[in-house]
Amino acid sequence: MAIQDQMADNLTPEYMTKTIQNDERGLSLISTLWIVTILSVLATQFLYSIRLEGRRQANFVDRTKFHYAAKAGFENAVAVIRADDTPFDSLGEQWASGIEDQIEDGIIIGNMLDYQVQIIDEGSKININTADATTIANLINSSGLLAGSISTEVDTAEENQQLLAQSIIETRPFRTVRDLARVEGMTETLLYGQPQQSQNVNAAQLPDLGLMVQGEDESAQSLPGLVDLVTIYSIDKNTDASGQARVNINSANQQQLTQLTGNNNQQMFTEDEAQALIQGRDYDGIGNLLDAQAVSDETFDNIRDEISVDSSDDNDEEMVNINTG
Repeated sequence: MAIQDQMADNLTPEYMTKTIQNDERGLSLISTLWIVTILSVLATQFLYSIRLEGRRQANFVDRTKFHYAAKAGFENAVAVIRADDTPFDSLGEQWASGIEDQIEDGIIIGNMLDYQVQIIDEGSKININTADATTIANLINSSGLLAGSISTEVDTAEENQQLLAQSIIETRPFRTVRDLARVEGMTETLLYGQPQQSQNVNAAQLPDLGLMVQGEDESAQSLPGLVDLVTIYSIDKNTDASGQARVNINSANQQQLTQLTGNNNQQMFTEDEAQALIQGRDYDGIGNLLDAQAVSDETFDNIRDEISVDSSDDNDEEMVNINTG
């Protein structure tokens, strides 16, 4: 009877109403928790997006500041070279010791941006696109990195030198010095030198390559690779990496400018763009083309070795390079 009475009590309207209210409260709690969870996820994503945007803007500001700091260093170096009145180039001149200076931040008052510029005399290096096999072989031998760097399938070091020199000649022309990496028989050590202590050395310093670096023992000698000793720029003649005469942008006609091609032999300028370049003359240097609307950074990189502001027949006979003379 007690059980029946209890069951009867559970079926009363008051009990059923109370049970329904408890169920509704449970569903409301679960719904509230889900809403809070979703809002938390959205808030976290929103805060992350704000932080990411702030970081992106900060990176853009820094990149812009450093770009103009580097450009200031470049222009400073150009000014130093133009002010050089000596009839020869040597490592004892001001430009050879590098340039260190700073400019104002422009955004943060009182903050200064430091820059360093290193000027390297390309005339003291060997043009890998025009050098003969004997010169290249002697350069490989003089670098001091021949031993253990080239294939040992041949008997003598001299044969190794000749084989690699011939491979370099067959692979020419090179658009960059690092393109030497695709030459058969080339190794990382021979191309880049000692990885831990690689330094920039001019070809005129080759007799000193066997000397120890100050403060180091015999086993820690620092030797440069071919990237430090050769160049793809023609110094004696105003020609590009393939030996062709460069186009003088100060005197070239519309047809010559439209014939300029990029890495994929694609036409770089339309007739209208070429005419715009002609109207923008005179150019003090090829870098002035970057101010022209028709020349993007990519276009400039594609044609920089094919153009010049001097004629091919202009010879600086009065200037003597003491490193190569």
